Amino acid sequence: MKVGKLYQIKKKYWFLYPSGELATSCAAVASEHYVESHAIYWSERLKCNVSYVCPGTLFLLLEKKDFECGCGCKILAADGQIGWIFYIHYAASDIEIQKA
Repeated sequence: MKVGKLYQIKKKYWFLYPSGELATSCAAVASEHYVESHAIYWSERLKCNVSYVCPGTLFLLLEKKDFECGCGCKILAADGQIGWIFYIHYAASDIEIQKA
């Protein structure tokens, strides 16, 4: 993934964290049936706001930090949310670059 490029989420729900460090230490993706309850769980456990972005969401990659098990990606979602997702290799095929 490259900073400044536009991407779209295909099928999964991706958790959106307030920092790259938090994103890489918690769950990356969830199914539709569990995403809301997991976002509430992580918000309470981490004492911060954890939200999520849905399938079909377009986002701009603002910043990228490489970590041992993947990378933290700061995004600006089309709905105005700003936060960090954990771009982990097993779910990488769920994000596609958008042609200009």
